[in-house]
Amino acid sequence: MDAHPEVGLLSPQIVEDDGSQQYLCRRYPALADFFIRGFLPRSLRNPFQNRLARYEMRDVIGDKAIVWDPPIVSGCFMLFRTEVLKKLNGFDPRYFLYFENYDLSLRAHDVARVAYVPSVRVLQEGARIHWRVVPHHGLPT
Repeated sequence: MDAHPEVGLLSPQIVEDDGSQQYLCRRYPALADFFIRGFLPRSLRNPFQNRLARYEMRDVIGDKAIVWDPPIVSGCFMLFRTEVLKKLNGFDPRYFLYFENYDLSLRAHDVARVAYVPSVRVLQEGARIHWRVVPHHGLPT
């Protein structure tokens, strides 16, 4: 973030303890996306895998390249510059469960850039979360 002062919100790569990656950047959802993810049992989601992969930005999210300005990022780990979070007045209490992070990340675009930075990795081990910065050879622009 020192190299890119325009970045106000950083979203890291989230990795499960089994090594699998969570895809927590999102495109703007359609009502169908919410229905499929929220109400369909996993066994019935298979025909919608391409649709869900697009919603989760799997076509651009990886473990090397920075993705600039993903529309929505998960609230499970948000690294904000203090002045940006203060400008936004933090989470809006009018939103309940799951949508407060959508709202906050959407509003962040109004005052700063948002970046998914996979060299910052968060390891989720059950209920515990650990984070570390992976060495790299400079940030692409």
